This record gives sequence, structure tokens and C-alpha cells, in this order.
Amino acid sequence: MCQSLDKLVIGGVDGSMSESLESQNLSEILSTAHRAADQASQILLSYFDNLAWVGEKEQAGLVTEADQKSEETIRNIIAENHPDHSFLGEETGHHTGRKQDGPFLWIVDPLDGTTNFVHSFPLFCISIGVEYEGELVVALIDAPLLRMRWTAIKGEGTKLNGKKVQVSQREGLGKTLFATGFASQKKVEIDKQLEHLGEILQKTRGIRRGGAAALDLCFVAQGVFDGFWESNLSPWDTAAGALLVREAGGIVQSFDNPDYDPRMKSIIAGSPNSLPLLRDILKLPKL
Repeated sequence: MCQSLDKLVIGGVDGSMSESLESQNLSEILSTAHRAADQASQILLSYFDNLAWVGEKEQAGLVTEADQKSEETIRNIIAENHPDHSFLGEETGHHTGRKQDGPFLWIVDPLDGTTNFVHSFPLFCISIGVEYEGELVVALIDAPLLRMRWTAIKGEGTKLNGKKVQVSQREGLGKTLFATGFASQKKVEIDKQLEHLGEILQKTRGIRRGGAAALDLCFVAQGVFDGFWESNLSPWDTAAGALLVREAGGIVQSFDNPDYDPRMKSIIAGSPNSLPLLRDILKLPKL
């Protein structure tokens, strides 16, 4: 996955090379993401176990002052350093940069795992993904209490705290550990999910449900989990994590499309060894 290139080339839809992007620019973008995550993580830590209020978004879970302050800080740092870039955040939505049709879009979840955070459960993170002309090129996910930070630049692999990581090399269902999230309150969908869980539990080493999709994808990239699946997610839940998995040698798809885009509502990700096995158990279409 690691390439020694002076330039990163983004391919066009017809397979042609549409435009070259200096890798130095991506390094600068990642540096900005580091600075934003540094400040946002301090904000989250200051609010952890110390929240003044907790609200509810209609059909979208909980929101706290920590989410809002974290996103405000990240957005301001991006605007200061890259004023031409656009921004898409969970709390404030889409904001166009100074350059109306600019190719860069930052996709940010300022606090993934808000329910965990509210209940003082330490699995939560900041997720920052960057697209260039619709293609994910930079990712950073930071878990403040775990002191773990995953990063990736397209074509350069995935790192955890500065050291390269890769997806699991385990073979066979009997050695696998999967992760998921519960996507709906509708009984029929819950029943279907439980049916899948029962079969997977019988054939694997287990399932984990951490409550933060971005972190689940990090653990797939790191080789802790062999695969992850969930539906009814938003772009900020998966943008950064999808690039981390790909750059660590993994595969990322939707339930019915092999070419995953964060705007798709379902995701399945895993190692090349395990993803086909997981798709079979979940009875997903052949791709």
C-alpha cells in the first residue's frame, strides 16, 4: 500500500489521470488535522464526566456542549489554514469555502460515540476525513482517553501513533472477531440483526458493539477486528475510517455496492480474508 511518489495522482471516472496533487499539500492538510484534533481532544477531555447539559436530536441521537465546541474549534482551524476548503460537520452541516467550487471537502464528526461520552464510557473519538474531488485522500481519527490516533494519506498506508498498521491476516471464520452497530429501533430490523448475530456468534470468536462506528473502523484497520458492518450511518461516521481501512490493506463496500462512498447508508469493511465470509453470513448480494 505504501508508495514512494512525489505526487499523488487522482484518477478520473474513465480511468484517466485527471489531475496531479502534490503530496506535500496532503501532508500540510494532515498537519492541520493534527492541530485541530489536538485542540478538540482537549475540549472533549475537559467535558468528560463534566457535562452541563445533554440534548436530543430528532432521530439522530444525543448532542452535548462538547460536540458543539469541538466542531466549532475544528472548523475554525480549518478555515484559518485552508479558507478555500469546504466543510461538512455533524453539528453544523455544510459550509462552502471561499472558493465556491473548490475540490477539497473536510468531513468531520467532532464526537463520535456521544452516548458513550454522556455515560462516561471511554470509547469515543474525533473523526476527520478529507476528500479531493470526491475521493478520500486524508484521514485522522483520535481517541483522547485511549491515547490512540490513526492517520492516513492516500497511497501512504495507515499509521497508529506514527507506526504502520495493517488489517488482520487471520483465515477462517473460527478465528475471527467482528464488530457492528445497531441501526434501527424498528422491530423487524432488530429481529433481522439479532438473527445474524446468533449465527455469527456460533461460528466466530465473537462480536463487539462499541458504539462508535469510526473507532470500529480504526480497529479493523489495525487488525483487531476482522470486519465491521452497520447501516443508517452518515458521511462523518465513516469517511475517515473508510480511508484508514483501505490504506491498511482492507476492503470497504456498501451492502450492495463494491465502490464505497461515505454518502451511502450502509457499510461493510474488513480484511480480504474475512470480508467475503462476513458478506455470506449476512446474506448480502454477491458483488
